[in-house]
Amino acid sequence: MGLLRGEGDPPLSKMMTTQTLEKILAILKEEIKKWEVPAVGQIADEPGERAFRVLISTILSLRTKDAVTIEASRRLLRKASTPDEILKLSIPEIEKLIYPVGFY
Repeated sequence: MGLLRGEGDPPLSKMMTTQTLEKILAILKEEIKKWEVPAVGQIADEPGERAFRVLISTILSLRTKDAVTIEASRRLLRKASTPDEILKLSIPEIEKLIYPVGFY
């Protein structure tokens, strides 16, 4: 049976048993250990206002690789960790903090 259900396939209730789901979850728990947490997730897990950290790192990540996103986000958020603090920064200060993010 493929990903799409076809005529004659058993009902989902017959296919997805608790045992099947437990096997799938066990496999996923092992596989996820092989993956690196994306930049936005790493920044989100650091101390501070999570929603604001996610917003900043998401914006910076739009056209950058994760390594650049992480470092630029950390530099900016060390200097200004709230919207009010960012408003106090000049454009040249922000540019310097987020360099080499290149879309500003």
